[in-house]
Amino acid sequence: MVLSAFLCAAMFNFCYGFSIALIIIPLYGQVVRAEVASARSDDAGNDSRRTVLPAQQAADDALQRLMDRVLRVQLLVSSTDRTMPTAGTTVGSFLAASPEAEQALRSAIQAEHRQGRPRRSRQGSVEIDAWLATSDLTHILQKIVAAPPMEVDPSIITIEPTAGPAIFATGCVSDHGSVQPRPTGWRHCSDRQIELAVSAARIDAQRCLFERIAQLRLSDTQSVGHLFARYPTFAQAVRRRIAAVTEHSKPVHEPTGLCRLSLELTRADVVRLLQLAAVDSSEAVDGDFSRALTPGFQDPLMVEGLSVIPPVRRTDDSASSKTWQRTPRPPWADRFATAQATGKAPSDIREEKQRKRLAETAARIEAMRQLWLELETLLFATGQTVGARLVHHPEGETAIDAINNAIFTISAPHLNNDGGVTLTLSIRLETVWRIVRDLSVEP
Repeated sequence: MVLSAFLCAAMFNFCYGFSIALIIIPLYGQVVRAEVASARSDDAGNDSRRTVLPAQQAADDALQRLMDRVLRVQLLVSSTDRTMPTAGTTVGSFLAASPEAEQALRSAIQAEHRQGRPRRSRQGSVEIDAWLATSDLTHILQKIVAAPPMEVDPSIITIEPTAGPAIFATGCVSDHGSVQPRPTGWRHCSDRQIELAVSAARIDAQRCLFERIAQLRLSDTQSVGHLFARYPTFAQAVRRRIAAVTEHSKPVHEPTGLCRLSLELTRADVVRLLQLAAVDSSEAVDGDFSRALTPGFQDPLMVEGLSVIPPVRRTDDSASSKTWQRTPRPPWADRFATAQATGKAPSDIREEKQRKRLAETAARIEAMRQLWLELETLLFATGQTVGARLVHHPEGETAIDAINNAIFTISAPHLNNDGGVTLTLSIRLETVWRIVRDLSVEP
């Protein structure tokens, strides 16, 4: 009970000198917000002028893994519309019909997610946790599906309770020092992965442009697509011309992990492309391309090709890691630990804002104490508890700080009618295990 006693002392100090308590237990939410704001401020500069640090790579890796996790979250859909997916529906499959909706989701995740402090493992890697509260994800999804182009009743979707209080992911990269500049959001990627993303975006742009051209009408009864069916070599010639157009287009690597390649062709450009393809074709193509026009055609014709970051192999998945072998993953690592507490300000404090702030601080300290009461009793297969390992290891204090910084607030603090403040804190026990497992090998 050493660790929880330590936290009890912190809470005692709050009553008689709250500044001491704030030093003993850092206000995690404020620390993370400051760090995230600092990182985003740094990212606002010119990426081409700076090398990339391992912590920045791990942050980008964490964000992309978080997005992948969100897309795999299970949904409950209560709709009588047979065109609406229901059983086994994930966030990704629900939004699959609308690329705009997925782009909006990625942007919202980037803006709303939180990240912890970087931590260094004994294997030489740098790790960072990223998370998004389940309540925040619900709000984001309901806002996206209610807006165009989906325009779906947001009340029909809820997140499976098994998702837990937050969606989590851990970014992990080997610490090889600084590396060459990469776009923000892509700093954990290799040159090969970036090349693959660009190639995929280019192929997607070519597909979109080919389909748009096929829809152009030559007359009331004939489209360019009809000519593609009649003259296969002409269709292939058009594809080659489109490939030449996209070859020199410059892609944009967005912080959300999207690679975007945009094309703009005027009507004259499209007509010229078709005429040159007809010349390239070995067949005598019968069609007046100067009349190629679709009702509502907007000049210029604009299309986009999109791709995402290819999978990145984890740097810490090696089965030969001695620490991992000596500390097998315990069953409790699949869970979250959660604690709710209510705090009140000292009765002699009259100023309303100060009372609320002190009440929230008291609630946070008490919730932290409750969490640690659970954390320190978690048992490893060896029979040793988390608390015992932390107390007896020379680096236990550093590990405790890392665990404190992985604790997050599930929802905004609630002001009660009696002036007290209630809040709920949580931590993913997977993170606790990842931190404490490294302490199984003595320095």
